This record gives sequence, C-alpha cells and structure tokens, in this order.
Amino acid sequence: MSGRTLLLVVFYVLLYVLVLRWAFQKPTHPFPDDEKYIRATLKKLLIARHVGSPGHAAVRDFLDKELMRLGFLSKSYDFFEGINYSNVVGYWNDQADQYLVLTSHYDGPSPRKEQEKDVLVSATDGAVSCAILLALARTFRLFARSLGPSTGLVLVFFDGHESQATEPEKKPKLYGSQHFVNSQIIPKDEIALVVSLNHIGAPNQTFPSFSEKNHKNHNRIANIERELRKSGKLVDSHVLFHKIVSYKNDLPDDHVPFKEYGVPVLHIAPPKYPDVHHTAADKAENLHWPTILNMIKILRHFIFDFLVSIDTDEYESDFYGYINGEYV
Repeated sequence: MSGRTLLLVVFYVLLYVLVLRWAFQKPTHPFPDDEKYIRATLKKLLIARHVGSPGHAAVRDFLDKELMRLGFLSKSYDFFEGINYSNVVGYWNDQADQYLVLTSHYDGPSPRKEQEKDVLVSATDGAVSCAILLALARTFRLFARSLGPSTGLVLVFFDGHESQATEPEKKPKLYGSQHFVNSQIIPKDEIALVVSLNHIGAPNQTFPSFSEKNHKNHNRIANIERELRKSGKLVDSHVLFHKIVSYKNDLPDDHVPFKEYGVPVLHIAPPKYPDVHHTAADKAENLHWPTILNMIKILRHFIFDFLVSIDTDEYESDFYGYINGEYV
C-alpha cells in the first residue's frame, strides 16, 4: 500500500468516526436561541400599554396570536370594572384534570400628571415576565408529548393589574386576577399550582420564598438552579433562588387572589420593587440579561419536573433525557 493510499484510508476512518460521534452524541443545548426570541418579543411588548391606549390593544392582540402560533388554544375573557378589560389565556390540553398555571400581567401603568411627557414601557413590570412565559410556551411542545393526558399547562396574561391615572397609585388593583378567580375559569380543584411572575430583569435580583406552604416548591427550583449551574447550562452570573424565607416582604401581586382562594401559589418576584419601577428608566437598556436568560432555563426545567410529578408522584425527572430521547 502506497503512502498516499494509507493517508486516504486514515483520513476516511477519522471522518467516519467523527460522523458517528456527531450522529450519536446528545445535544447539550436542544432549545432554540432564547435571547434572540426574547429580544424580538420585547420589541412587541415594550410600548406604552396602559388600558385604553393603542399599545394596550396591540399587545393584547400580539399575545393572542403568538399563543396560537406556538400551538396553544388562546381565549380572551372580557370583563368590566369601570372600563373594559381583557385577560388572555393560553391552554395546552384544555381537557386536563390538573393544571400548572403560569401568570403575569400585560397592562402598563397609566402616566400620572407629572409623567405626561414620559413613555412608560415598564420592562420589569410585566413585559419581561410576559416574554419569559412565551419563551417557555415556545419550547413546551418539545417535551409535552412525554406527559400524560391528565396534565395541562395554562398561561394567563392578566389585564387590570395597574391602577388608572385617576386612582391612587398605592398598590395594584389586580382586577384581572380577581376576575379570573371569581369566574372560576379553572375550578379550584383542577389547579395544581399557580406560578406568578413579576418585576423580573433588574440587576442583582434574588428570589426568596414568600410562602411557608409552598417553600418546598421554592426549594425545588433552587435545587434545579444549582444542578444547572454545576452542569454549565446557565449564563455565568449570581445565584437567583436562595433557600431563604421572606414572608413579610411579599409584594402585592396577581398571586394574592389565588392565595385567598386557597390555591397553592408560588410568587416569583424580588422582595422589593426595582429602582426603576414606574419610571421611564424601566426600559430594555437597563435590563440584566443573565437574570432573564437563566430564569427561562430554570423555569423550563421546573415546569417539566412539576408536571411529571403530577403524573408519577415523583419529584425527580431526567429532563434532558426526555428532551434528547425517543419522546421528542
């Protein structure tokens, strides 16, 4: 065998080995680019969107169409509290016996008299949380088929969270979440857990446990974050979820009507408002992207883990095994 022939043989053997390795190696990042999707989504959401404004209607319509594009059944629930409001709800498996419910609010604050010249796009106050929910919906189909027919996922985008310019601004009104609970759109005994997101995306945020009854689920998320960090799947940044309690520092938010209704709730929010809260500075340029991207990855794993536990009564699951395995 000539030297040239030998070199060709060695080359093709190495090429064959590399092809086999590529074919059988499990991908470490099976999901589409979260950051690209979040940035594109926020361009739709980061507009003045107080009730009655053109931006409010545009965001409501965008949420409805995006949920349908992502494979969810989308419904709008209109109600009246002095003015017209509309909650947008997305269902995956609307015939389920038990639901995990993820919530945020999409309306923005009405500018006060002293803010008439400001454009309040409220990035951390609703917009980022809505974008996170849509990012989670976008990849949910990758593992939804591995779940049983008795479990479902619901995404709720509340309206009527913010007070109007003519009302005192001391605390949010929570009209949308209260209407959702009062109307029993999902019966109490069919809600396994409500996870309510808000005020996410500012620098140096941490997320403690606000509920003794659901401290276990908070710790579950903290454990998921720890494992994802150990495996190198998170952006290098500070730890988000700490196994600490802050029961007295729970901000008023859309989880409150559910809590009063007796439904298990997990409030994912910081213990204090971001410094930019209800100011023109609450915009894309001041967001902390590692917090947002890591939050998506952590919650994506938690959703799968929690829904599997409903079916199997087990609290540990091979998330990436399901994603990369025969179930996809």
